[in-house]
Amino acid sequence: MRAFWGLLAAAHLAAAGASPRETLGSEDFRPATDYQGALLAKGGAQTTCDVALLGASAGFVAANCLDYAQSTALDASTTYEVLFYDGTAAAVARYPLQLADIHVHPSYNPSTLVDNIAVVQFNQNATKQYTSYVDSTAAAGLTQVYVRRTVAADGGAWNTLATTEQGTDSALCKDYSAQYQASGQWVACTGAVQLSTYSSACQVPYGVMYVRAGSNLLLSALYSYSVVFGNDTCANNIGWLSYYTFLAKYAGFAANVLGRPIDTQPKAPASSGIETMGSIPLVAYPRATTVGGDFYKIQHAPVDDKGPSTPADDDTSSDSTSASISNESGGDGDSADAPQHHGMTTAQKIIVGTVVPIGAIGLAIAAFIAYSAWRSRRQDESWDPYAENSHLQNVALRLNLRDTVVPPPYTPGRAIDDTPLPK
Repeated sequence: MRAFWGLLAAAHLAAAGASPRETLGSEDFRPATDYQGALLAKGGAQTTCDVALLGASAGFVAANCLDYAQSTALDASTTYEVLFYDGTAAAVARYPLQLADIHVHPSYNPSTLVDNIAVVQFNQNATKQYTSYVDSTAAAGLTQVYVRRTVAADGGAWNTLATTEQGTDSALCKDYSAQYQASGQWVACTGAVQLSTYSSACQVPYGVMYVRAGSNLLLSALYSYSVVFGNDTCANNIGWLSYYTFLAKYAGFAANVLGRPIDTQPKAPASSGIETMGSIPLVAYPRATTVGGDFYKIQHAPVDDKGPSTPADDDTSSDSTSASISNESGGDGDSADAPQHHGMTTAQKIIVGTVVPIGAIGLAIAAFIAYSAWRSRRQDESWDPYAENSHLQNVALRLNLRDTVVPPPYTPGRAIDDTPLPK
């Protein structure tokens, strides 16, 4: 319990933007601001979804940040952009993202968030290229650096980068994620969060995780989903655990899409094979909610980048899965069943599907207890005149009376003396 509250306390410490150089001990580190980065935009508005860059024209993005028409088919009505930061300029470069250039992992399951990853290609005629290295060690023994990028309200410039370094309480992370339990090689975990760009009452997770390697940062993991202890991601929660997908496991998938190997450090054998996490369910946890996708949509932030003054209308369309809040449910799920919003919402269906069976079970238990009590009272009250002492003993024992007041076992009276009376 002490570890849990320690994690929650650390989770609410917002780190300031990095200085021009960061010095830790005797080593001089390149800060995160020196590195290129990107955000996904939908309908012209920034999201909380980072693009983990694989160079100047490709990157990873979480699959649950995308909109789907049905199953895992992308919704053609959603327009996407990549908001690009080149490591030097404060201005935001915007690159359109075509549906044909979005490649969702073939084993992605929207119900369980297994293989929650996609590869995107943009700005494919870029004249300036660079190499982005992916950590191949699953952050083993390395300092984890979490980064959140945001764009100013007018959409024209990047805000100060938010970074934090926070250790992981492995035991707590395992308690609330079957994916983390199954293998620490697939998923990273932290309790760190940042205040939302649009509301100081709401929190958002960090978008991407790096690890320190010498004086450099290596790209390591991309945000996937969170388990929130409470009812929402704003005022009504007491803490978060956020889970991040290690990218090295999907280097083969990206290489298959891009037609080139992915640069890793330490150098790992090149692979174009598509690995999968396998069949791992989401598990229901008491008083916890699973959240993933674009948090600005979940928290009803403005629909565009013009400023936070006008909240967006609730979106009840059936074609978006990027704003998803639901209690975790067991079972592997079916990748063909993307979340829909016809009739009852997902949350409402879960509530009905959970409360009704629990209520029925509760009524059955109450009826059984009432019947047992009635039967016991009836036995106590309907005494057999030939077993009265036995009933008294039973009542005394049930009332936990002292042994000295418990009547002795029933002993039948003496046999009738049939000897004729003297005359």
